[in-house]
Amino acid sequence: MKVTIYDVAREAGLSIATVSRVINGKGGVTPKSERKIRDAIAKLGYLPDASAQGLASSLVNTIGLVLQGSVSSSYYIQFLDGAEHAARERGFDVLLTSPYGTPEAFSKSIRTRHKVDGVLFTGVTEYIQPLYDAGFPVCYAGPRISWDLRRGHVYGGFGGYRKEALSLLLSRGCQKIVYFETMINLVKTTEVRNREVIEDFVISNGLSPEQVIYIQVETAQCEQAYRKLREMFSAPDRPDGIFVVDGQVASPVYTLLSQCGLRIPEDVKVVSSIQSPSEGSLLQPGLTAYLVNSYKMGYNAAVKLIQMVQGGVPDENLTYVPYDFIERGSV
Repeated sequence: MKVTIYDVAREAGLSIATVSRVINGKGGVTPKSERKIRDAIAKLGYLPDASAQGLASSLVNTIGLVLQGSVSSSYYIQFLDGAEHAARERGFDVLLTSPYGTPEAFSKSIRTRHKVDGVLFTGVTEYIQPLYDAGFPVCYAGPRISWDLRRGHVYGGFGGYRKEALSLLLSRGCQKIVYFETMINLVKTTEVRNREVIEDFVISNGLSPEQVIYIQVETAQCEQAYRKLREMFSAPDRPDGIFVVDGQVASPVYTLLSQCGLRIPEDVKVVSSIQSPSEGSLLQPGLTAYLVNSYKMGYNAAVKLIQMVQGGVPDENLTYVPYDFIERGSV
């Protein structure tokens, strides 16, 4: 993997702007700091390129936000609102875009069009690495990718609240649980991560694989998924618990269970994840859920990205955004 100016700055414990001054021979750096930078360059084998040398003078004060789903999703609405708020406070604009073409072509287009200083991704995607490898500032929402040594991510505890939701259903007496998630676009890495969460939950609780049914579908295939759920909950050995990952999907799940003649929570217990405190509160009974503060995630991600763009090392205190538990009547 290509060593970038960000890696040198992190190794030396100094800002990218300071590293850039040493690389370009501009002076104004203490001998101690210059020695740290020279040592880091030698250790990492860094070779400067034109984009790194021109970093300080090429800012357009705009960050790109790559939407990987529908802007009508509550997650994306809250995330975008937080990112725009943080950007405005720092004198930056936000330019919305979607991934297009191959990851390599997308990276080249972003880097050569000079319309944004950095890119913020709303989730983990294969489009991140080509930009990262080119030394372009990137920040993303999700668990840290193994090769991301710069730790340019914000994390809302995805694996944590998923396991807690399944554990909650188990603790309330559920013997057969459905894990139901819909996504605009299925991403292989996300599916693998979710399966790992479920497998770990099954093993750590001494369950059989049949006791946790995993259903993850693209939004366009929801009707097919609902038919499958209807068949499951109409069967004699039906599930008695369901974790609905998106709170917006909880309402049709409530309707489906009612159509199957089942009561919540007497016959089936329901838990979900939500992006705003009021989400699911008007359902009858109210929806028990884990509140993921996607507004705060978007805010922190934009702050982190702008720190990188302006030549700093991102503040790791911004990485983790804790989630909250709201218990209502559905469990």
